[in-house]
Amino acid sequence: MNHVGNPITWVLIIGLAIIPVGASARGNLAFTSLPRLQFLQSDSKSFLIKLDLPDCWRQPVEVDGRSYQSIAIEGFAPMSEPGLPQLPEKGWLIAIPPESRVNLIVEAQQVQIIETDRILPVPRIVPKQIDPSAEIITGELAFARRYVEDDCIYQTNAFYPPTIAQLGERGRLRDQCFVQLLVRPVQYNPVAGVLRYTRSLKLTLTFEPGNSVLSRQIVPTGNRPESVVFEKLFERTFLNYEAMKGWRGVVDLRDELDTEQSSPAQSSPSYKVSVEQDGIYWLSYSDLQSAGIPVDVLDPRSFKLFNQDQELAIWVEGEGDGRFDAEDSLIFFGQKANTKYTNTNVYWLTFGGRRGRRMTEVETIPGQAPMPAAFPTTVHLEHDLLYQSRVPVVEGADHWYWNIWPSRDGAPLVYRAELRNLGSGSAMATLRANVQGFTTDANVSPDHHLRLFLNGQFLQDVYLDGTNEKIADVSFPQSVLVEGENGIRVEVPGDTGAFFDQGLVNSFEIDYAKQFVATDNQLRFGFVGQGAQRFACEGFTTSDLVIFDITDAGNVKRLINFKVNGEGPYGVQFQDTITTEKEYLAADRMIFLRPARIEEDRPSMLRSRANRADYILLTHRDFFDEVIPLAQHRTAQGHRTILVDVQDVYDEFGAGIFNAEAIRDFLAYAYANWQPPAPSFVLLVGDGTFDFKDNLGTGERTFIPPLLRLVSPYLGEAASDNRYVTISGDDILPDMFIGRLPVSTVQEARVVVNKILRYENETVQGGWHRRLMFVAGEPDNAGAFDLLSDIVADQHLPPSFEREKVYVKVTHPTGADARAALITGINQGRLIVNYIGHSGIQLWAERTGRERYFDITDLGALTNADRLPMVVSMSSVDAFFHYPKVPALSESMLRAEERGVIGWWGGTGLGLSAGHHLMDIGFFDAVFREGQTEIGRATAEGKMRLYQETAGEVGGFGFLIDTYVLLGDPALKLAVPNQ
Repeated sequence: MNHVGNPITWVLIIGLAIIPVGASARGNLAFTSLPRLQFLQSDSKSFLIKLDLPDCWRQPVEVDGRSYQSIAIEGFAPMSEPGLPQLPEKGWLIAIPPESRVNLIVEAQQVQIIETDRILPVPRIVPKQIDPSAEIITGELAFARRYVEDDCIYQTNAFYPPTIAQLGERGRLRDQCFVQLLVRPVQYNPVAGVLRYTRSLKLTLTFEPGNSVLSRQIVPTGNRPESVVFEKLFERTFLNYEAMKGWRGVVDLRDELDTEQSSPAQSSPSYKVSVEQDGIYWLSYSDLQSAGIPVDVLDPRSFKLFNQDQELAIWVEGEGDGRFDAEDSLIFFGQKANTKYTNTNVYWLTFGGRRGRRMTEVETIPGQAPMPAAFPTTVHLEHDLLYQSRVPVVEGADHWYWNIWPSRDGAPLVYRAELRNLGSGSAMATLRANVQGFTTDANVSPDHHLRLFLNGQFLQDVYLDGTNEKIADVSFPQSVLVEGENGIRVEVPGDTGAFFDQGLVNSFEIDYAKQFVATDNQLRFGFVGQGAQRFACEGFTTSDLVIFDITDAGNVKRLINFKVNGEGPYGVQFQDTITTEKEYLAADRMIFLRPARIEEDRPSMLRSRANRADYILLTHRDFFDEVIPLAQHRTAQGHRTILVDVQDVYDEFGAGIFNAEAIRDFLAYAYANWQPPAPSFVLLVGDGTFDFKDNLGTGERTFIPPLLRLVSPYLGEAASDNRYVTISGDDILPDMFIGRLPVSTVQEARVVVNKILRYENETVQGGWHRRLMFVAGEPDNAGAFDLLSDIVADQHLPPSFEREKVYVKVTHPTGADARAALITGINQGRLIVNYIGHSGIQLWAERTGRERYFDITDLGALTNADRLPMVVSMSSVDAFFHYPKVPALSESMLRAEERGVIGWWGGTGLGLSAGHHLMDIGFFDAVFREGQTEIGRATAEGKMRLYQETAGEVGGFGFLIDTYVLLGDPALKLAVPNQ
């Protein structure tokens, strides 16, 4: 095991994890007992412990031709911030009173000074590939480790870290506040060349009244009960569990989720009117009648229209007589949603009770006011054809682009803009180009150079650096523009001296002066001025025209008494007084838009505080009937179970509009307001992709959207179901156990539900339930995967269980040998298959860029219908369920009929083996030490282990908490035989 020269050997030492203090070992597990913690005091005002540590382990390594020392302590993890000395650290979570100030007193009792060579810095992981879109599918992603010392540390004559213990992140797990206690006992002085190792220390935490450092107020819960599963998690997680029971309080979510909110989605009758374009919408008598609205008996004066819970001004023709006749209609100005999730906006139509809000009529008889010849307008050019998760590095930003520069053949990039009815005169126009850098050359700044041309005329050199965004803005005479097609050309000279100059084109805008001439019998224009203005609009083919002031989309006004002239084509003149910027829409009645659909809403009462649930089964409507047996099964097991249609969530928490944030808001509301104990399990039923709008044209639907967050340091934006349930605080720990069944058809839903029911209903006899398989890819500079696997198999599994090891190039000479053994083992039956190594979305690979040895095509060789394993995959992207038309290995194994797996815990992003290892042993300890066999609980325990023992969210491994997803039912119990 003494791999001298291999820095990754570090992870072998951190893998020697310990039994947490206060826990008792089950069976004859070979856990170590170091470091040793001794409890000296624990009460409502303080917490005192003594910590004794084992010997400090040192190993020489060589990196980039330079000699270093690698330092480790049994049971400790490496610090993970790039550039800092890679020193040992370990953390624990301490429960604290809400709204308290916490002080830490450190007393070093035994200190050892050790001369040392230079200490190895934490490497920075950087991608070698330019574009990972194909590589994450094939498993050929390549990353380099760059060992660059932080000069602020390595050139300073002082010990780092400056303290041997400190308070880390502060957060909340459900109703309990906590703080991380972080111990870093080895300090390094690079100039003096010495280590200071504190082998024994006392730590005292005191709790005093004070202001909360959390972003939301905490309301004491009194006797609000906690669920059994989370109470057990608290007992295992917090060192001072007994003292904390009276300290709990629920986060006040009232400012974020109005508990008294009244909306159309909560009233009846109400109808959803869906629109997908901007424009004037016309709802006829027959439209409303076909939707089921009782038009013959209602009073049309009570029609009310809402959007985002705000009532809009509408026009109801013929309402004066109190009846809605066959020739009457309802007219309103609608706008598409234009979010990253959808273009479909939802308007809520209700009737009955008070009169609704109506458009104001504005007299616009044309007079002698000044009449402009043109108006300023902007044409926006954008096509979302390429998804790039890495850039920009901004939460919530647009990650869709037109194309990439340079082009494959090196030719200039050309874009077309169709411009009509250009204004005349000497006006200036403007071109804005929104571009995004992708590659970075640290030795060159700026490292990107573009040249912009319009209709053959050079406009501007554009320079930008690294992965920055730039909006290039250049003005030019409008005479450069031509009526009809205009060409924008982007050239990439490649003259910056950078190793590679690559970036992305997002969009263009052209500002120019346009004549008041209608296109397709419609003219929409804005104007800025002061005082009376007269407008003359031309180019209409009919005289049946209407004009609206749409400046305020919620308070649209209808212009009257304007003048129509001509005998075809027609023009219209009107006059208005302008005090601020205004926007108008003149149109022929015949081009009014029709809604995409009108449908009745049936209130679901999800905001009722009388609701109660332990287990929320949130499904797309297509699969509602298929999951009813699973809901009934959970109810029979004693779970308070609620089955929810995700459309009801959009209606009550998203104003009817499809978006993932509504799901998160719903879960937060249920946690804070439903009858206690708060829900513990959440199962999402439905697949989803990052291509919500089908920009790629695959036709693949999103049933339950992935919650995309900027959580991966290597891929950027990634799917994080975890963030759906990070509710009660500002930390990234899950406050509910969440899983997903990524199904896309009724048949897939039926198959997966039947697998779960059959698995839980069979009698556990032993046999294959006592056999586990440990699979490891070929060791390389990313990790000694076989040795990591040995630690889990040999030290975290009771001896009464059988261990089968399938290690590529170690126990099995070739990938083909490993594949055969893996398939045979799965077919024979394995309780858990634990994998450590490289992977792509659809495969497990021997090494990065090397031959695959297990992939999606091997599903056909499986015959394990009644012997389904749980897969724990300490790898990368094999749970990337949200890539359109590229089914992940994980979801394919879960959805497979009469074969495959019962659950899969894996990553939607890239990972690091040291962080993976902490989660792996956390999972195994939960199942085999604590007997916590619900897979949602066990996977959460793995995340807790990672969080508490390293520098939490801000550390180098915290991202794994967000990118790891459970594909399976979190309430499913592994069929573990009695030990």
